[in-house]
Amino acid sequence: MGTILLVDDDRFLLEGLLITLRNQPYRVLTADSAAEGLERLSQESVDVVVAAEVMPGMCGSEFLAIVARRYPDTVRITLTGQATVEAAARAINEGRIFRFLQKPCSPRDFIEVVTTAFDSRTPATTGPDPLGQGLSDDEQDALSARELGVLELLLAGHRISGIATRLHISPRSVAHPAGEVVNRCQ
Repeated sequence: MGTILLVDDDRFLLEGLLITLRNQPYRVLTADSAAEGLERLSQESVDVVVAAEVMPGMCGSEFLAIVARRYPDTVRITLTGQATVEAAARAINEGRIFRFLQKPCSPRDFIEVVTTAFDSRTPATTGPDPLGQGLSDDEQDALSARELGVLELLLAGHRISGIATRLHISPRSVAHPAGEVVNRCQ
């Protein structure tokens, strides 16, 4: 049984996520601010953190960047109702998130992403973030202009084929080298 920490200032959303996870084999902790989330992490071993992007005091991507530095083996997920390219890029580049979910998120999709996050953790996983997947540090730290363009269209709900058509490139070009961005956001 693993432990998941849910961080959001919306108590109703936290309660909904608790209900969604009630039949799952995880111990669920909650925090209603990034500061409280960091406090919980300092006191408890946490396998997965799900954090809202928009919170008073500290945004989710800043919070997850701290989590990435202090607890690199903790899988990080962003949940946001106000997706922007800047927020997504910050979450990916600084927080090295595992997935980027948009509110509203169906309970089934949420459980699937959380389960995948737990499954991505193996006993041999120590050190590198699961997003590393063979990328150099420089490749992990920055998104190209094309990748940001692909990400913007992805967040707008376009499929790879539609993005390729809109950007006048092949679907293969959309998927590679921007594939890491697409994979992180699906």
